[in-house]
Amino acid sequence: MKKFRIFFILFMLSCDVLLIGHFGACIFVGLDLLLWRLQYYGNDPQYYWLSNNSMYSINLIDGPWIQQYVYAQSFSTGTLSTIAPGPFGKNPI
Repeated sequence: MKKFRIFFILFMLSCDVLLIGHFGACIFVGLDLLLWRLQYYGNDPQYYWLSNNSMYSINLIDGPWIQQYVYAQSFSTGTLSTIAPGPFGKNPI
């Protein structure tokens, strides 16, 4: 019973990370497309997050929404998984 409980907790934690990553991805893509539509940084796509990315060599601003979402989901989930828990004192050992 204890193994099932641990498995269930880890499963729910993974689902929570993916759900929060989904909302983060929607926010990332939505804001970047809004800034592009308003020409906030001008007409140069290198200043926008979807076109200045490291995963794809193509400009994702004009790409299909599924590529935009997959890139944003991987970025958001990766960002969530690498956040440090906070400052710790030095270990005296």
